[in-house]
Formats: sequence, structure tokens, C-alpha cells
Amino acid sequence: MEKIQSCLITACINRNLVAGKDITLLLKECGIHEFNLVSSRNAFLQERSGFLGHLLPGRAMVSHLSDVISFLVDPAETLAAMAVLAREFNLTLPGNGSVFSETISIIGNNDLFTHNHPIPIPNGTTLPAFQNELTAICCIVQRGEGEPIARTVLQSGIGSPITAFGAGTGLRDKVGLLRITIPAEKEILLLLTDNYEAEQAFNVLIDAGKLDQPGKGFIYLYPIGQGLIDPKVSEGVSLHAASIDQIIFALDEVKGGTQWRRKDIHAQGAGRDERKCLLNLLDLTFQCNEGRADDLVAAAMAAGAAGATLSRLKYVGEGSLKAGKASPAREMGSMIIGEQQVDGIAQALEKTGLFDAQTQGQIRIKKVTKACTYLGKAS
Repeated sequence: MEKIQSCLITACINRNLVAGKDITLLLKECGIHEFNLVSSRNAFLQERSGFLGHLLPGRAMVSHLSDVISFLVDPAETLAAMAVLAREFNLTLPGNGSVFSETISIIGNNDLFTHNHPIPIPNGTTLPAFQNELTAICCIVQRGEGEPIARTVLQSGIGSPITAFGAGTGLRDKVGLLRITIPAEKEILLLLTDNYEAEQAFNVLIDAGKLDQPGKGFIYLYPIGQGLIDPKVSEGVSLHAASIDQIIFALDEVKGGTQWRRKDIHAQGAGRDERKCLLNLLDLTFQCNEGRADDLVAAAMAAGAAGATLSRLKYVGEGSLKAGKASPAREMGSMIIGEQQVDGIAQALEKTGLFDAQTQGQIRIKKVTKACTYLGKAS
């Protein structure tokens, strides 16, 4: 099937920044007219104060609501898109959010999400110090099981995880009566880091969530392009002129990247060469109008997919809505598959109506470097 290269821009915006404002209008002013919106939250550590601080020493974990915005642009406009978002939402200030780019392939309905032409960068403008050599780690666990993983990430100083919610299919739908013991609701944690810490962070998260044990979850690692990663991991009253997060961000700009931060994150997360992982995979994600995802996942699993994670999103796009193309209420199904499975699963989705007028679907594909879950006992 024909694949078209595109660039996916994703931004996680602290909701406090847009309180009382229409985020759709803000994005239109940036030249972004079609995008997806997912509600999420960001976790931080907070110092306990007063009597509670003496009674329960240490730091509590708190979370703030955020909006994850994603949209497509022509690869040539990647830098302009990230720069205009960084300016509009002041993403160079720790705690405000992150933005990053990905190279993806698109199958079907290529007229969706084609109206974004970010405002050009004026000549002479000083651009943010976008980081290169970045990696994203996605962790999918049962709802309620994400807190120890998020806490470990924060205490290690890796970053602030972005958490959204969804539903899982796969093993749960294959075990008959036992499915009642495996909740469908899932937490989806996304962590952005640099390539230098990615392997260690990957192993630390597996240990924290026991993700290589039966029924605990699934984790995978994939490359992303340029971006601004929010360094904020804690909050509270600062006794100094600048917070540690602001100092780290400034040093990143001076050093030209984050490699200077490289450290041994956690002894138990390093050197796990004996751990079995799946390599050289792809993330095949379909988007469709609400109500069609279950049938599409069933077709994909019949074609060889092991399972999928489903989530809901809001689609904003005047052009497509006026043309009767896409519903504002959308669903998304993500599957990690082998390279040789792409055509078979894509064809199964097409036969089930992914690209018809009622479904208005689209397939997006990106590379996955490594994945880990319970793979059975070694023989």
C-alpha cells in the first residue's frame, strides 16, 4: 500500500497556561488549523511542608492537568511549527510543557490533516535551543499501576512523565472467563529523554513496574526528532534566584544539548543484557471516527496483531468537518507489530472499512527500536 512521509508534531501544554482561553484560537494564530487533542496529566515531586513535612518526611507526588496536541506538517516546516509553539506557550520556561517532532509514514485519507502551515519564522529571530538525539519511552500498564513508575522516573531525575488513559485488548480477550481478572482500563505513560540515558531509563522503568513479569504491562522505546524537553521534575518555594530546573535548562543551551547530564541513573536498571526484548518493530496506529475502533481492532488481531491499546481523542479541523470528513469524536488504536505484518494488517483494516465515508480513518506508522513485556520463561 502507498505510504507518504510526513512529520508529526506533538506538544504537551500545561493547562494552567491556557486557562480561560480558547486553545483552538491560539493554535489558529500559529497557523495550526487541524489537530488532535488528548487530555493528560504531568507528575511532579513536591516538598511536604509544615507539620505534615515532619510527620511524613520526603516528597509527595502531585500531578497537573495538561493537553497533548498533535498535528501533521510538511517535513520542511518542522522547525517553524515547533518554534511557533515554543513562542506561543513559552515552552522554554520549565513547567510549561514540551514539544517534539517525529518522522512517520501515512497510509490512506491523505487529505486529512493537510491544512497546517505554521507561521514562518521572521529573519533574525533567535530560535530556542532545540535538542537533538532524543528518544521517547511509552509504558502501558493497568490503571492504578502507573504511580510507582512515575515516582521512580521523578526520583531518578529523568523527567516528568505524561500520563493518559486508554483500554487494552489482546491477552484479555483471548483467555475466556479469566478476562475478569485483567482490567481493560490502562494508563499510558510517555517519557521523553535523550539517547544517552534512554537504555538505562528503559531498564529502570521495567524494574519499577515489573514489566517483564506476567500481566504487568508493555513498554517500548522509539526515536524522535528535535524537541524541547521540559526539565521540571519538582516544585515548591525556591530559596534561590533561579530554580534547579531553570539552571539545567540554561546549561542545556550553553552546552548545546543534554549529554553533559549523562549519569548512572540506577544501579538496578543498568547492565540488563540478559533481559529478553523484542527488536526492530513498528508502531502501527489507526485513527477513526468514534464507534468503529472495536471492529477494526478485531480485524487487525485476526490478521496477526497481538493486541492494541485504544484511546479517545478530540479532532479539531474546520475544513474536514465542513466537508463531512472527520467527526470531532475520534478513536485511536495503537499496535506494536513486526515489519512483515504491516501490509497484511493494513489490508485487513481497509477491508473492514477504515477508509470509508463513515469511518474516515488513517494509518500512521513509525519505527520502534525495542520493546519488552513478559515473553515466557527461558527454555
